[in-house]
Amino acid sequence: MKDIFINSSSLQQICIHLNECDLEFVPPLSTRVNVGDYSKKIYNKATRFEFFDSDKLVGLIAAYIDNRDSNTGFITNVSVNKDYWGLGVGGALLKACINFFREKGVASINLEVNENNLTAVKLYANHGFVIDKNHRNILILSKLL
Repeated sequence: MKDIFINSSSLQQICIHLNECDLEFVPPLSTRVNVGDYSKKIYNKATRFEFFDSDKLVGLIAAYIDNRDSNTGFITNVSVNKDYWGLGVGGALLKACINFFREKGVASINLEVNENNLTAVKLYANHGFVIDKNHRNILILSKLL
């Protein structure tokens, strides 16, 4: 596995990546957010864990430490281009993100995922996330550090 980078991508690379991954989100990302605006938010406010193939961003996790509670981290985006599924990219990014939060002294990490996104649910479970709540069809997952 190549190196994971932190906050190395440009706004344009993030936007291209999210548009390329749009239909792999459950439901598609563009049905929930304006991808351009979301890319800007991630670029400006998130800590980004990134995997590149040459200069192309092919894997991205965007995460925050909660402003109201510095003991809590939140993962807002996990996306890997479909051509890179099954190669360990998502797992490597998730490990880097978990280690980052652990080093910052964060006590727990939360994320939300659609219950029908079985690939993502399995990835998170394999990394120790457990279901806290099921609200409509959204699972709220957490991991204690």
